[in-house]
Amino acid sequence: MNDDSLEYGESAVRIIPLGGLGEVGMNMMVVETDDDLLVIDCGVQFPEYNTPGIERVIPNMEYVRQNRDRVRAVLITHGHLDHIGGLPHLMRIIDAPIYAPRLAAEMIRRELKKSGGRQFSGVQVNSVRLERDYRFGDFGVQWISVCHSIPDSCSIYLDTPQGGILHTGDFKFDNEPMLGLPTDYQALSEIGQRGVRLLLSDSTNAEDDGSARSDRIAAEAIYRAIAESKGRVIIASFSTQIARVQMVVDAAQEIGRRVAIIGRSMIENTRLAEEVGHLHIPPGIRININEANSLPDDEVVIMTTGSQGEFEAGISRMARGDHREVKLVDDDTLILSARTIPGNEIAVNEVMNNLARRNVRVITASSRQVHVSGHAKRDELKTMFSILRPEHFTPIHGEYRMLKAHTEIAVDMGVPEDNVKLIGDGDVLELDERGASVIDRVPSGYVLVQGQGEWDIDSSVMEERKSLASDGIVFVTMARDEGVLVGRPQLVTSGFVDAADEPRLMKDASEALSQAIEPVVADLVDWNEMDRLVRACLGRFFYRRTKRRPLIVVTEIELQPGRAE
Repeated sequence: MNDDSLEYGESAVRIIPLGGLGEVGMNMMVVETDDDLLVIDCGVQFPEYNTPGIERVIPNMEYVRQNRDRVRAVLITHGHLDHIGGLPHLMRIIDAPIYAPRLAAEMIRRELKKSGGRQFSGVQVNSVRLERDYRFGDFGVQWISVCHSIPDSCSIYLDTPQGGILHTGDFKFDNEPMLGLPTDYQALSEIGQRGVRLLLSDSTNAEDDGSARSDRIAAEAIYRAIAESKGRVIIASFSTQIARVQMVVDAAQEIGRRVAIIGRSMIENTRLAEEVGHLHIPPGIRININEANSLPDDEVVIMTTGSQGEFEAGISRMARGDHREVKLVDDDTLILSARTIPGNEIAVNEVMNNLARRNVRVITASSRQVHVSGHAKRDELKTMFSILRPEHFTPIHGEYRMLKAHTEIAVDMGVPEDNVKLIGDGDVLELDERGASVIDRVPSGYVLVQGQGEWDIDSSVMEERKSLASDGIVFVTMARDEGVLVGRPQLVTSGFVDAADEPRLMKDASEALSQAIEPVVADLVDWNEMDRLVRACLGRFFYRRTKRRPLIVVTEIELQPGRAE
């Protein structure tokens, strides 16, 4: 990097968030000039209760697809799925290298392999070096170590034609993290001295006073919780919470317990963290679940996933009683070592209720400090402003209220109010020699993924699923012979009315439909019109009788010659 970044060129720089500004998760941002385009992060979001069957939610990537010829690289801040989980979808539509910190790079290679194998064999995934400067077209790039809840987390500094832009990624200030490097104050200070034209900063905890606590606080709380437990201890956390695994291993070793790690994602992330040197499990401490089940309960700790109430995750299945390898008993202690991500409250509450029914002792972050946040709170956000002294500011990573709270901090810290831009997904923020302003919008929003299917949140698929979930379905079968209706329509329901009420209601519906169709059937141009007529007629009838609107599916059967006699 050099001081030339303070001399603004003719080329404007545009910052376009495609995810993560207005929601927690699904982080994705485009930074571009007329000639070159960079993508920073590409994550997923947890599906919510109103998206039945959906496995994950990704950003709308249409703008990147339309401009794929200008994409020079994909830059990653760290290895959490809300920053890398969308990469398999992105790499199907662009041909560009990925640059990421070492642990994140290993996790990305695994995600690509799981999602497509040979399909992604040509994708370059490069592990970055913190001491090196990179160049991608109009942009100079530097990764800067920051502390977060996963090792190898980084901020990204961009040397652009319009001055320096710092994207903090997810960060906090912890001088003694359990794993990985602390936030690099010196590198941030040097960047601040050069001049930061625009700061893009993590807003997740912008509403919370004080500072995020050190990992050491959680380590001490987890140690005490394990030490005082009489039976097994089962700990649920994010599978990427590598530091949390180290805390549990260290506590178990000192107390005299052994640790079983279960759940595919947690096992894989543990292996990767060991391979890159971030996680250290002494010989004899780690055991498999069969060995754990053969030991006395007071000698066992089990680590698994499911802290967000995911239906198929370990803790959820244990709470329901259908986990094949772990059956909960009264003396078990279960520690939920994570905070609930907004949108997951209903699922987590269901798990908590199921655990209460099994008389299991439950420890959460609200009762003990068994979890500490990886995101900066207000005092730390102010420290970032003090170090960098940015000319312009835009909050990133958070729901709208979090972004709004962060803008207030920025103004309090001396950023001129006119230089603070609160934007959302799809907004185009242009930075030029005159300043920063929103000039346009691009396609954005949620894309819902299940298997190989991808749908917009307002698609007919999702509308039909919501209708099915709330009001059930009615199947209508109509027979015709050379365009003439034969007999009355046959109606069958599922999930709509009680079985005892169905025969009478369907008989009345069939009669009402026949009376509506018979006077106009000869004038219908095609059977698409018939389909619309049937759905409109039955929709009115069922709402009048039940005050509900079931999904109506119409099937026409063309009789073969001779079948009508």
